[in-house]
Amino acid sequence: MKDGQLTNEKISIDLSEAIEVKELEGMQVILGIRPEDVHLSEDGLELPLLVAEPLGNETLLHMDGGQNILVAKVHIEETKGMGNIPKIKFDLDKIYLFDIETEQPIEFNKA
Repeated sequence: MKDGQLTNEKISIDLSEAIEVKELEGMQVILGIRPEDVHLSEDGLELPLLVAEPLGNETLLHMDGGQNILVAKVHIEETKGMGNIPKIKFDLDKIYLFDIETEQPIEFNKA
């Protein structure tokens, strides 16, 4: 984490408004978020779509997040006209952070 940004080769997320980042500055962390806490958004982060998996009234979107595949769980209606590069946002109140070396959860304070 550097300057409040959590980044890899595909994703850059500004966490500075959601959590107190100074205690995490310089740490290498793993972001954890549940698929239902990733949302489609007009002004969101663009990630290439790998697979759209329809599940009745919901769809799982598997996207290229760099080292990992990112999954969003969205209502089927939201996927109409979405294209191959969906724009997504994370519910930052629902993120989890893990130490990259120990894989243990990191306690942090909300901003």
